[in-house]
Formats: sequence, structure tokens, C-alpha cells
Amino acid sequence: MSTETPTRLMTVEELLALPDDDSVVRELIEGELREYSMTKRSLKHSAVVANLSFLIKAWQASAESEGTVAAGEVGAILQRDPDIAVGIDVAWISGDLTNSDSDTSLIDGPPTLAVEVLSPSDTHQSISEKVDLYLKCGVLLVWVVDPHFQTVTVFRPDQLPEQFNIEQELDGSPALPGFRCPVAAVFK
Repeated sequence: MSTETPTRLMTVEELLALPDDDSVVRELIEGELREYSMTKRSLKHSAVVANLSFLIKAWQASAESEGTVAAGEVGAILQRDPDIAVGIDVAWISGDLTNSDSDTSLIDGPPTLAVEVLSPSDTHQSISEKVDLYLKCGVLLVWVVDPHFQTVTVFRPDQLPEQFNIEQELDGSPALPGFRCPVAAVFK
């Protein structure tokens, strides 16, 4: 007979009710609260986030695609029961999800595209776990961007990852139909 008390899972609503603390980043993984020290974003990191946001927004305008580009630790509820809520560096949210009736300040559902821009404090384990969560929860396209090596690793459900460097072109198909850009543009 186990004497261990089962861990009580936290909900997104309980996460949002926690007092604000600008020194930590909070995420909810399978109902478990995770807190990380807030790290300052470098100029390189911020520039990559801005460039990607611009490139995706330009694609959206040319493709006349309904949706929203969001950047800067965008909060997203990826799953309910147990709840998964994470921050995303850049996200493309389709028009269907943009119009959802969320009672929170978070995106309610997985975005079509989730972009993680690596920081020096990121570990292989933490990024791998996040990519796995995105794909498990229905994100159709995940980009892991490495400003140091100037590469973008692309993950799609049920496909092998692909890595692109500044001499290659990034393709967002099929999740972002018609999206193409030189990888070098991400790091300008």
C-alpha cells in the first residue's frame, strides 16, 4: 500500500491567480507548476524575435491569411486536463483560434506555429521537452532558432526534424502555405 499522497494538479486558472512576480517565468506542464528565473533577453535574441514576427506578418499579408502573429513570451494553453500552459517566443495563431472565447489573457489552444529562440540559459532537455509538448498538443510547425549558429531546426508531426542554415531557405508549408524566406533574413 502506497503512503505517498497523490500530487494535486494545478489548473490554468490557479496559475493565473498566483501573485505577479517579474523575477520568474511560470509554466504549467501536465498540471505541474514550473518556475524559472527570468532571464534578460539579449539584443540578438530580441532582434531575431522581431525579424521572425515581421517575416511572418509579411507572409500573412501576402497570403491574405486570417490570424495573428504574436511575440514575446506569448502565453498559450496547449491542453486542458491536465493543463499545459507555456510561453512562446513567436506564435502564428490561425483565424479560428484567434476568435476563440478565452476567459484568460492566454491563447486558448495550440497555435499553428510555435517558435523558440534559444537563449544561453536554455538546455537541450528543456527545449526537447517543449518541442515534444508542442507536437503532442497539436502544433503543426515548430521552429527552434539558434542565434549563435544561425540555424533553424524545423519540426513537424510524424516527420524527421530538418535543420537549415543561412545559405538555405526556410519553408513553412503546409502549415503556412506559401511561406518562404532566406534563413539569413531571420538573423539580419
